[in-house]
Amino acid sequence: MNESPQSITVLGAGTMGRGLAQVAAAGGYETCLYDVEAKVLQAAETGILQNLEKGVRLGKVTPESADLARGNLRVTSDLESAVSETDLVIEAVPESMELKTGVFAQVAELAPAEACFASNTSGLSITEMAAASGRPQQFAGMHFFNPVHQ
Repeated sequence: MNESPQSITVLGAGTMGRGLAQVAAAGGYETCLYDVEAKVLQAAETGILQNLEKGVRLGKVTPESADLARGNLRVTSDLESAVSETDLVIEAVPESMELKTGVFAQVAELAPAEACFASNTSGLSITEMAAASGRPQQFAGMHFFNPVHQ
């Protein structure tokens, strides 16, 4: 990928994933938040919208920025639709190497060949995840502190 990403997919709608999705959407990226659990996904979307409203009330977020973020955010529990047209996949699933490597192997089959991958792990092997993805040259480790949006 030679250009900056235009679309970002965040895998995992827990605390970190929802924060990453909020920041990406507010940053102007088409953002898809994915989770296997519909209840978790619903709670994440509600939490993001509440954070944006609170940010506007407190004067930390402009109404225009909040509208931009809301317009850029999409949620889904369908992995293929989440990653099939994305530029960057950021994984934020629970800290289990087996889970993470399995997710990256699956996503590698569905995401565009030029898409880059990143893990938000706090301590697991990026090298092992990159190998599981089959695209180690397009893989990065990253870690945000909680809360991501502040």
